[in-house]
Amino acid sequence: MNSTAKTCFLHIGAPKTGTTAVQRLLYENRVHLKSRGLLYPEVSLRGYGHHDLALLTAGSYPDWADPIPEGLDELVVRLEEQVSEHDGNIIISSENFYLFPEPEKVSSYLSSALTNHRITVIVYIRSQVEAHESWYNQTIKAQGYAHNIDKCIDDFKNLWDYDKNLSHWAKVFGRENLLVYQYGEPKHGEFEAGFLNHLGLTMEGITLSNESINQRLSRDILEFQRYVNELPIDTIKKRTFHKDLIELSQSKEGKAMFEDSPLLSDQQKRKIVDYYDDSNHRVSEEYFNHEPLFNEQAFDIDTRLPSTLQENQALSPEKLVKIFAWLMIKHCS
Repeated sequence: MNSTAKTCFLHIGAPKTGTTAVQRLLYENRVHLKSRGLLYPEVSLRGYGHHDLALLTAGSYPDWADPIPEGLDELVVRLEEQVSEHDGNIIISSENFYLFPEPEKVSSYLSSALTNHRITVIVYIRSQVEAHESWYNQTIKAQGYAHNIDKCIDDFKNLWDYDKNLSHWAKVFGRENLLVYQYGEPKHGEFEAGFLNHLGLTMEGITLSNESINQRLSRDILEFQRYVNELPIDTIKKRTFHKDLIELSQSKEGKAMFEDSPLLSDQQKRKIVDYYDDSNHRVSEEYFNHEPLFNEQAFDIDTRLPSTLQENQALSPEKLVKIFAWLMIKHCS
């Protein structure tokens, strides 16, 4: 076995920056990638990513995640065993490393398991305007929250303060070992190719799935899920109709059956941009050679929306009947 130092790429997210697409790419091509010198360990894989490793390192599971019987020490031992059989680079991926940040603990555990690997952290950042809207969808769709979008923005404003969050990781792993890229919802295949390029690989021999993943809910159907989330049941049960609602949302996209206007008004967008302006300026200086981030001045203004802000809009009885009918058909047929 070659004792030369190799690289462990630690892909930490951020959330809502194509992480699931990357993880599926790595999972579905793991045999081919291993033949090219890159190991995507099967230890702790759940839904394509190493989420249990990230959550256990953070200390506990959130109420929207099912825990596994294994403990962190057991996972680290299995990771060490699998990596010892591979003479090359490895990559570990979970947005939960960013969502529940414990870089000191991550460094400690990975360093003990990967004695011949230098750890390089990869993180993508996204326009906070887009991130807040997408994150609100995620918290309602998958995490059981029943808040409105204003409350969500306020509660999670620190999540998208990239200067604060990146500084923590850079302090632990070293600025030179932190690779930061902008995410801008590129065309299918372009993002995946760009990600592999950061690892020193190409798309040669890579199989790319056309199946959509981690789809958002349209505005009306998202509001229905928010109603469900207000019920006094556990978070896992709140996701009973998760896949059915996503399917309905996708099948009626663009057909005017359900409302799907943007969740944020122009005034809200401007407020978000202004809030992160200083933080983004520092990130621009540190990681992007002073180039402005995200082109925030060019965000779209939807004339269908009022100029003042939107609360969650109540669903009409007709729309509720359609959603209930869909769920009954899916579960009774």
